[in-house]
Amino acid sequence: MKVLGIDPGLTGALALYWPTVSIECGLRWQIIDTPTKDDVSELDARELMTWVQRFTPEVAVIERARAMPSFGKGDRRAMGSTGAFRYGGIYHSVIAVLECCGVKVVRVEPASWKKYFGLKGSDKEQSRSAALKLFPEAGCYLERKKDQNRAEAVLIASYGFHRATLVKS
Repeated sequence: MKVLGIDPGLTGALALYWPTVSIECGLRWQIIDTPTKDDVSELDARELMTWVQRFTPEVAVIERARAMPSFGKGDRRAMGSTGAFRYGGIYHSVIAVLECCGVKVVRVEPASWKKYFGLKGSDKEQSRSAALKLFPEAGCYLERKKDQNRAEAVLIASYGFHRATLVKS
């Protein structure tokens, strides 16, 4: 079964996990950053559709999107109204492309997949370290510190695959 994991957003990523293929052939993972148009402010839906049709995932597991409003000062990430609107638009556009391609979409809470891998807090570097440890063959996609979103997509795909009840329901 080919499972697509998605960390949504303009700086997000998509990771196709195909565990039945041998590691040596190099096709076990196909990972891309969220395709955007030239001005980088919106999803390139056609490019995403072409990629999805090329790799034909059977199910896509996407992290459920939520706006993160600011409730005062502190270290909590805040999202303004424009950012929240754009993020929600990207999230729902990705889902629409997947459904138009005939891919089943499963939404998962961030807390669920992070708990599965023993990750705590919002430090995305933990995700990159965990993905590199669990899937060293995907290391070429996760070399840079800024590849944290790719790592989260990898973990979401693995979570979806290993939580078979999610993808079969």
